[in-house]
Amino acid sequence: MLIHQHGVEGIVVESLPFGMNSTSVRPLAALYYFIHNLCVEKGIPFYDANITSVKKYATGSGKAKKQDMITAFEVDNPALFDHIKKANIKKTT
Repeated sequence: MLIHQHGVEGIVVESLPFGMNSTSVRPLAALYYFIHNLCVEKGIPFYDANITSVKKYATGSGKAKKQDMITAFEVDNPALFDHIKKANIKKTT
């Protein structure tokens, strides 16, 4: 399992946006449930975090944009981004 192979100590998942009135909430809830159950089954710690906290942790700002998050992650884990075509990542100003 990749989680054990890479020494992952826990899984952090973004909290569900219950205040949002969107059709994307249901598939996200199903995915959240699946990940949570898999973690419980495999004995992997599972954490829920709101997006503002995740952004602040990664970039220092709770209002970070998507590109700021990608940049922050890419600095710490450049090899994980080798397979992604840079044209697929929108640059922001």
